[in-house]
Amino acid sequence: MPQDKDATKVSPGDAKKQQIPGEVIQDTVSKQIDALFQDCDFICKISKLLVDSLIEPIKRAITNSITESVKESLKYELQNTVDGLENLQRKYDDVEDILDEQEQYSRRNCLVVFGVPENDRENTDEVILGIIGKKLKLEIQPGEIDRSHRLGPKSNNKKEKPRGIIVKFAHYNIRNKVYRAKKELKGSAMYILESLTAKRVKLLEDLRKKFKDKLAASWTQDGRIYLLTNSNQRHVLSKLSAAKNLRIH
Repeated sequence: MPQDKDATKVSPGDAKKQQIPGEVIQDTVSKQIDALFQDCDFICKISKLLVDSLIEPIKRAITNSITESVKESLKYELQNTVDGLENLQRKYDDVEDILDEQEQYSRRNCLVVFGVPENDRENTDEVILGIIGKKLKLEIQPGEIDRSHRLGPKSNNKKEKPRGIIVKFAHYNIRNKVYRAKKELKGSAMYILESLTAKRVKLLEDLRKKFKDKLAASWTQDGRIYLLTNSNQRHVLSKLSAAKNLRIH
């Protein structure tokens, strides 16, 4: 028997009555969530997901923080070490300068005469007096020479250059007079130099080599080193440490 079409129809009012209230849905969802959080297996899975998603960023953040901290700490310690070494170097330079200046001052009355032929029976005081009188055209008394002698041990090789004669004068003004007259020896095999400390001799040699293409002249006066450049600039070094900041262009 055919079903009555009108019997299957639902009126708008009846459809409205059949709708599930929102509070019911919310309550149902809440209960489902509570149930999930009571499930240990679910909690473990969620925890693992959270840990896996957060562990790497946290590790990177901690590593970066430690790395930067370590870098800053090492940088600070390194700078302190460098500062300490530089301060120690300055103190060493100061001590070296003081000791060298004292030694150089003890040589202020001394000169060294080079190129004087050697004789087994020579008296170096008489030899120097003869050079000063005949070559330099100066008159000084024997008592104005404190002492003199050849430098270093005698060599059996006759082809070697004669050893220099170091002369200590009784007074600085006599020594200075002789040193100023050294130009009278120009053209001969003999020449006169100041008696410098070993470190000043080495420094002067090094400077001459280093700036050989830039120097017009170099000499010493009272232990100070003078350098005259090709551009007519004069540099005076009174201490060993002064050479560290020397710039010649």
